[in-house]
Amino acid sequence: MPKSIIIKSNTSNIINDLIDSLYEYPNIKFLSRKINGEKTLVIKCFNYYNKNIMENSKNFYGNYIYLYTCLSLILSDLIIEKYEKTIVKRILHYNYFYFENSSLNKINNIINLILSKDSPIEYSQEFFLYRQQIILSCLLKNFRKTNYIQVDCFINFSMKNYYDFLEEFIEMIIQLFLSNLTSLDYLNYIIKSIFKN
Repeated sequence: MPKSIIIKSNTSNIINDLIDSLYEYPNIKFLSRKINGEKTLVIKCFNYYNKNIMENSKNFYGNYIYLYTCLSLILSDLIIEKYEKTIVKRILHYNYFYFENSSLNKINNIINLILSKDSPIEYSQEFFLYRQQIILSCLLKNFRKTNYIQVDCFINFSMKNYYDFLEEFIEMIIQLFLSNLTSLDYLNYIIKSIFKN
């Protein structure tokens, strides 16, 4: 069993938000340091100094599987909250560079409206959970292989399923936009169709 879980980021904001979230779990022991210019969070696993002691309810949070599951849930939420808009913008500018800026801005606004937790779209909460599940799956896969994650690299290189999903979703919105069919009814239909597939 790994002795600790190490989370690094060039962006201190996500580590700070992760630390704030971890304060809700007082039994999780962690250290936060800046190492080689990266904000680093080290979370100690259960009793790595003494393997002979059995776990009990007081130190349950030290179990590696529980820890990486808990961290994955928190991180999936933070990635959507902190990075999703940037990822959408990047996809729009990379895949649809030939659009006028005004059109790209309108499309971006429609997409952000739909992706918002407070969206007027009928299935907005389910849509959020669906996206979170895709990221969660990538994070859990990472932690099953290694006890280390560099958040920025993970977002850029290890979330292919999430990027593919967003690209397909953006393509649907662009088709609606080009057809002048961006009413709430059509947007609801698009989101509903995602769950039927």
